[in-house]
Amino acid sequence: MKIQAETGSGIKTWRVFIALPVPAAVTAELRELQEDLGARLPKGCVRWTRREQMHLTLRFLGDVPSNQMEALELALRKVCAGVAPIQLRAEQIGFFPQASRPRVVWVAAQDTGEQLAGLQSAVSRAVKPLVPLLQEEKDFRGHLTIGRIRQINRQDARVIAEFAQRSANRCFGKWTANTVEITRSELSPAGSRHTCIASMDLLAQGTQS
Repeated sequence: MKIQAETGSGIKTWRVFIALPVPAAVTAELRELQEDLGARLPKGCVRWTRREQMHLTLRFLGDVPSNQMEALELALRKVCAGVAPIQLRAEQIGFFPQASRPRVVWVAAQDTGEQLAGLQSAVSRAVKPLVPLLQEEKDFRGHLTIGRIRQINRQDARVIAEFAQRSANRCFGKWTANTVEITRSELSPAGSRHTCIASMDLLAQGTQS
């Protein structure tokens, strides 16, 4: 499995994404949800996301030359300086691609003022010149991935879909998102390892009207 790659010039590339970190109080609630769902499914059916790796992805960049990290950080700091902290709620269980054939289990990250979508759009515009091959992303939906399904039959899929419907009004925590992180993901047979490369505060240049 690929851990790192090199460009034609010999420069190493890093597998990178931009995300909002999730506080421990919220990940603890999500861990309880994982246990609730896991109790309804066969053992080993789902590979659950570890608490320390739960995050809200704004943009997955893929392989980026390591010598671009400084420019990437600078571009994102400019974006973050003009964006206010965002109030978020973790609620509503969802599935990709759909509930009847789930492959990914997630919880929605909701904000009332659509600030999250605005931040995601600004981040995408800022990184595009630095990652020319970055594909356009449509229909951004803020979410926290809590598990990836290895295999599941129709009956078990129906069970967790019904559980999701019954939990539609359940809140798994609230928090103020005030930091954006550039994170490196290293893949290995033992699983991925995430390392924060840079952290940027929203409205870091002071109060703005």
